[in-house]
Amino acid sequence: MTVRFNNFQKVEMLLKHGRVRAATQFLYEQLEKYPDRIEPVLQLGAFYRRRKKFDLARIIYERSLRKFPKSPALLSNYGNLLTDLKEFDLAEIYLLQAHKIHGGQDIVRNLALHYFHRGKPTEALELFESLLANDPHNADYHWHHALCLLHLKRFGEGWEAYEWRTQLYPNLYPVRKYKRWRGENLFGKVIYVTLEQGLGDTLNFLRFVPLLHKLGATVYLESKPVFEELFRCIPNVCLVDADEVIEPVDYYVPIMSLPYRLGLTTEKQIFELDQPLALKGRTNFSFPSVDKKKIGLIWAGKKTPKDRSCELSHFSFLFCNPDIQVYSFQFDGRKSDIEKNGYENFVIDLSAHLYNFYETALLLKEMDCVITVDTSGAHLAGLVGVPVKLMLLHYSDWRWFEGKTSPWYPAMTLFRQHQPNDWSQAVFNLQQDLDMR
Repeated sequence: MTVRFNNFQKVEMLLKHGRVRAATQFLYEQLEKYPDRIEPVLQLGAFYRRRKKFDLARIIYERSLRKFPKSPALLSNYGNLLTDLKEFDLAEIYLLQAHKIHGGQDIVRNLALHYFHRGKPTEALELFESLLANDPHNADYHWHHALCLLHLKRFGEGWEAYEWRTQLYPNLYPVRKYKRWRGENLFGKVIYVTLEQGLGDTLNFLRFVPLLHKLGATVYLESKPVFEELFRCIPNVCLVDADEVIEPVDYYVPIMSLPYRLGLTTEKQIFELDQPLALKGRTNFSFPSVDKKKIGLIWAGKKTPKDRSCELSHFSFLFCNPDIQVYSFQFDGRKSDIEKNGYENFVIDLSAHLYNFYETALLLKEMDCVITVDTSGAHLAGLVGVPVKLMLLHYSDWRWFEGKTSPWYPAMTLFRQHQPNDWSQAVFNLQQDLDMR
């Protein structure tokens, strides 16, 4: 009798009750009970990978490959693990080998995601298109297909495919009582723009909101306390809280659907727009009267879905120049890195003054330049026109495209890792750039 393996339900139940050791023991029992089956191996490896126990997952996969060297699922899963570890060249060998043995949907998807995460959008796009040919209603395929198209600046197709995000993550896009805007004439109409995704995404796409007023609409923009003062700097827009009922409203639209519904398909239409913020006033912070170059610094970003952080010590070269004063815009627990490294006499910590995005923007505007690994800080500095030095991972989000400059913000320079997990070359290039100015 063929034994069917579907043990993750039991494993999940054990984990839900905090019984990690019992879940692990159960999976090892399955491995011992069925030594000639590949399924227990795959489940145990996936269990460790999901829990980010990458060293243990690697042991399981490599031991098992000695016994099942031609298993496409095992080869592919091991390739996934190596991609997680950013061992891209080795990962590609295993993924291609799996694909050669068996070109099933899961195997192809794993290879496509590998190309996607190592910054090869053209190769990834070709595979996602082949997947969609066999499964045209798969929201996950459409989502990654969209990201590849946008990375390649194929905006006409990319924005349309990007709409599939609402089906992939339906809980993030609840049904509204208003009609969703799909490009209808807005003259004399009322439209409500809703926020979505991360803080940086909102800041990046603010540029498209004023275009709705130019089409003759009354514009309501969803806001949050952290954004409210900043959003008041956008002309011809009324702010509303997320749970506030407004009547009458003709349409609503998620903010990241605006370029698609506005029909913006060329780089000129998308990038050559006036920045939407007209900052009012100046910060009340009293800067030292010493005439030094003011450099803002954010060295740590959020850890999910990728850890974008950099060690503060990488930027110690800034402290060697007596004509520079560094100001920390680090806003979370990582601000303690200043004291841990003994840099209190070289860095002025502004964290106590970063009440919201408006106050932060006023402080950023006082800087001669801003160095950041955090992209929300980069978007905010870019919006207020401050020169930005953005430190990027080996592969980053589609909107940073390729090259050393950003079409979103003329005063931004990009410094990318040359190798995964290695900031040395990016920091060296940053130092060279600052020395030339």
